[in-house]
Amino acid sequence: MRTATIIAIAACLSAAAARAGTVQLLTDSGDAFAGVPFAVAIDVVYDKSQEAPQFPELQNATVELADTSQSSNSSFQITINGRRMSQSQQKIRYLYRITPQAPGTVSIPPISVQVDGETLRTRPAVVKVTKSETGDLLFVELKADKEKAYVGEPVDLTLEVWLRPFTGDGVRFDQNDMWRMIDAGASEFGPFAELFDPRKPKVTWRNDRRQDADNKWQPYIVYEATKQIYPERPGPVVGSDLRVIVNYPLRVGRSRSPFTIFDGPQVTQAKAIVGTVKESPLTIMPIPTAGRPSYYNGVVGPHTLSVSAAPTEAQVGDPITVTMVIAGRGLMDTLQAPRLADIPAITQQFQVANDPLPGVVEGKTKRFTQSLRALNADVSEVPAIPLVYFDTDREEFVTVYSNPIPLKITASERMSATQIVQASEPGGRSVDSLTHLNRGIESNYTDPGELLAQQGLNPGPAFAVVGAGCPLIYAACALLQRRRERYSSNTALRRRRGARREAQRALAQAAGNPDRCADVLLGYVADRLDLPAGGLTRQEAVRHLRGANVSAEVVTEFDNVLADCEAAQFGGGATSGADLEARVRKCLGSLVQASV
Repeated sequence: MRTATIIAIAACLSAAAARAGTVQLLTDSGDAFAGVPFAVAIDVVYDKSQEAPQFPELQNATVELADTSQSSNSSFQITINGRRMSQSQQKIRYLYRITPQAPGTVSIPPISVQVDGETLRTRPAVVKVTKSETGDLLFVELKADKEKAYVGEPVDLTLEVWLRPFTGDGVRFDQNDMWRMIDAGASEFGPFAELFDPRKPKVTWRNDRRQDADNKWQPYIVYEATKQIYPERPGPVVGSDLRVIVNYPLRVGRSRSPFTIFDGPQVTQAKAIVGTVKESPLTIMPIPTAGRPSYYNGVVGPHTLSVSAAPTEAQVGDPITVTMVIAGRGLMDTLQAPRLADIPAITQQFQVANDPLPGVVEGKTKRFTQSLRALNADVSEVPAIPLVYFDTDREEFVTVYSNPIPLKITASERMSATQIVQASEPGGRSVDSLTHLNRGIESNYTDPGELLAQQGLNPGPAFAVVGAGCPLIYAACALLQRRRERYSSNTALRRRRGARREAQRALAQAAGNPDRCADVLLGYVADRLDLPAGGLTRQEAVRHLRGANVSAEVVTEFDNVLADCEAAQFGGGATSGADLEARVRKCLGSLVQASV
């Protein structure tokens, strides 16, 4: 008996220990580099509840929560005195991105996490940070179409990434190979972020040369992207939000394994290098205050103003809708309408609201509407409305006017109380008598007893069918609702079921565009295998397909089609858009048949 009791107690203690929550901090085992983000994860295993950890501020490093992922439940069973007991636990991972600012060390103190009502702490960690030696391998430059601009003036900025192609071990990387070395996820492209999207890049490239420290000309591949911006504040544009991180190869080899699909140069050793903008390409000037009219509302650059009004014939106090259309090259989203309430020629003749007006952007124009009410019958026109803009070439304020709009305003009619009463009598006649009917409402019962005697319930066959079918209908609706809730809450299931339909829709819109054709295949694989929608590369997709036990023939076809898409994307491939679209459609069919 005592032995059995001891065993039972030990089993209970083991079960309690297994049910206890845990927290764990995970860091990369390698060294970090200054300016290059590295990942830190906190794994929390809990039974019922947990609270998100509060990551402390670190010295000489910035911390950003990158992702939160909930993993599937883990369960275990234990038998005590012939009685089986089960317990399940959940796991959540908090992924942080830490960017060191300088070489040295980054010390992460213990972090407290509330798990199932208890306070647990992670272990401390120290990460060594070294300087990223870029040398002459990478240059990042920012260029502008002018040396000086004003706040709000459109400026064309061009970002150039000069990357020296890797040459060694009998291979030389081309523009496609070096493009894949750019770590788009860790880099900061600022206003150029959408142009450097790895799935839909809008970047051109060229071969160029520049001199090194020994005045020798070295070859480079230059990736270039141009973006029009509207500066919001004065000062130099130094591109502090631009940082390009490249995993530059140090050693490569060729895989000879028959199970390897991509028989090309394989990077076996690389180092992270960081490129930033060193010099500002232009200086942003503030809009001057000298000579600025009182009704200037921030318009920069030449603009025109056209005004219309409706109706042009009205009585005093009737609303007249004034439509103002401003056209120009400025940023239309933030453009404001002329403040009519600040113009004396308007306020002296019209009642006008003082509220800011919303507008509708239509290309390079913005439309505003405002209601005016004439104050008297002497008003004869909507006066010319001024629009002030700052001319950046002449460096002065310019006022343009709309054309006056003639109006015909008449005095409003006034009616006496007697006229108002008479106006309600058609034909001048008034009805002063009512017609009285002696008979009641026909076909109705007047005796309450007879009325109540007919209130019995006599259900027929249809009533019985409806009464029996209601529970079945309710059960079917409840089952349908549960399926809908399960489908709406299961993101992975929705992505898998809709992957083929979404891929076919995207392919119909691709129109032979190489990057969009590649997006069709990568997006389909991501949806079917529940992978992150953005940033999936060709090599990662091939690896995941192999892991899903897809046949080598289908994976080879998939890899070859994507390789041709990449070649055509940078202008190096000869495949036409129609041929490429047909190959993508065929490859998509092969993936569907392979149950991917």
